[in-house]
Amino acid sequence: RRTLTAALDVAPDSLLGVMFSGRWRLQPDEERRIYIERNGAMFEYILDFLRAYSTGDENAAFPIHALPETQMAVMWHELEYYGLESVVFPLVPFSLDIATFSPGPKMLSKRMGLG
Repeated sequence: RRTLTAALDVAPDSLLGVMFSGRWRLQPDEERRIYIERNGAMFEYILDFLRAYSTGDENAAFPIHALPETQMAVMWHELEYYGLESVVFPLVPFSLDIATFSPGPKMLSKRMGLG
């Protein structure tokens, strides 16, 4: 249940968020389990990410980001399938408001008439 809530909170429009929001009619088995036929090893990383991210862990995506290149290709495929790629790899827009600039010594000396 905790992972389900995490998926709904972190990415409500992802496949997992939609599946468990009530917007999708699920067909659980007799033990009330939902079967998703995907890569189980990568799904563990995704579930761990959702759990950690939902608790505010700033490093929640680190295990995914640290995957070797061959595994990362598989992970990207899984993240795209679940609609979670932008949550795990958010775009950081460039902004002059957050960029800082400081003149180097050569620039300072020329501007100050010292160079």
